[in-house]
Amino acid sequence: MTVWDDALDLLADVWFHMRALWATPFFLQTALLTPFTFSMFRLIASRWRVAPDLWFDASASGLWATTTTAVGIIGYQRFQGVLQYQAMGVKPAWAVFLPPVAASALIGVAGVPVAWATASLFAGRAMMPEAAQLAGLALAALACVASAAALSALFVLSRRAIAFEPLVLTPVWLLSGIVLPVDRFPAVARAIAFVHPLTAAVWVADRPRIDGPAAAAALWCLLLCMALLGCAGAGLRRALGRAAVDGTLDLA
Repeated sequence: MTVWDDALDLLADVWFHMRALWATPFFLQTALLTPFTFSMFRLIASRWRVAPDLWFDASASGLWATTTTAVGIIGYQRFQGVLQYQAMGVKPAWAVFLPPVAASALIGVAGVPVAWATASLFAGRAMMPEAAQLAGLALAALACVASAAALSALFVLSRRAIAFEPLVLTPVWLLSGIVLPVDRFPAVARAIAFVHPLTAAVWVADRPRIDGPAAAAALWCLLLCMALLGCAGAGLRRALGRAAVDGTLDLA
């Protein structure tokens, strides 16, 4: 098979898992209600003034909310009783586990129309996305996929990983720039914030146009995503190897 065929198979697997997650009310509600709720809180805080970046920030909040479900997505497969068969298959670990992990982040794209419609409704006109916002949204989706992979690898051995989800959700929300622009942060907080790729994606979207600084931020986002994916692959192999030795891949 060619690289192109492998890529198509990977995309087909991701789409399969996305549809399966959307069929579960919990995941669908998270994807749809989070951006709507975030939009309403922002509107109330701004006394119903619709900011141009409202739809994007609400979309990013939904993407990250579904991304944090990745902490338990592999553990959920253990609960289903299929984890041991996936881990012992002939495919490499990344080809087996990247699709469900990526799907846990990408199901959040279902909330983008909700965020746009909410912002447009209260603005009284259709919000026209700018080029920088669309680029930021693409980067945010990639950042969330990379983060989901890292989170799943970190918590794969924990049977109660889902309990850590709120501890991951809120700090990134606060530091990414969707609640308060990163430029208003103290220098130390700003440096910490840019350790996560979602912050760079949001910063790109907040730029009036795609210029030199925006391109540099986009490159930084891509580099951080590559680093997270590399750490995720190494961590997942180590975790699955340890689980196989300890005999904890099944329901026992």
